[in-house]
Amino acid sequence: MMIRFNRGDTHALRDIYTLYKNELVSLARALLHDKTIAEDAVHDVFAKLIAKQETLKITSNLRSYLLTAVANAARRRYRSDKGHPELSLDAANVPEIESNNPPQSAAISDEQKQLLEIALAALPYEQREVVLLRHFSDLKFKTIASMQNISINTVMGRYRYGLDKLRSLLNGELL
Repeated sequence: MMIRFNRGDTHALRDIYTLYKNELVSLARALLHDKTIAEDAVHDVFAKLIAKQETLKITSNLRSYLLTAVANAARRRYRSDKGHPELSLDAANVPEIESNNPPQSAAISDEQKQLLEIALAALPYEQREVVLLRHFSDLKFKTIASMQNISINTVMGRYRYGLDKLRSLLNGELL
């Protein structure tokens, strides 16, 4: 798809959007705690891709490129909102319990998801972003450091402090 996009194939961007939309929106929702603003951030990224398709050539991993672009868009929106987005309880990208589990298991899962979402929202934005990019989006520390233009040691520190704070907030209930 990346090759098709780089060649100017107009259908490639639609296929890329279809393939990555859910993951990108989930990341933005977890960072911003607002579904509408998260979707807007993802749409902003794709609007820029459309506008620059003739001149932009993606040479790195497409998924990493898109995750980086969405994280940057989310960071810009977070800063423009003065860092106070409203908390939405469906913000974190936590796997859902399969429907064949008993209702009691699903209720426990929903409660755990809500606890995790609230704990993630309590993290400073920089720590939350690193934890989500590393844990939920599976990006390497080196990639996160590059996308944030900071040292890998700073990224690892933010990740460690973020996990420590999550553990203390959750009192070992989930982690």
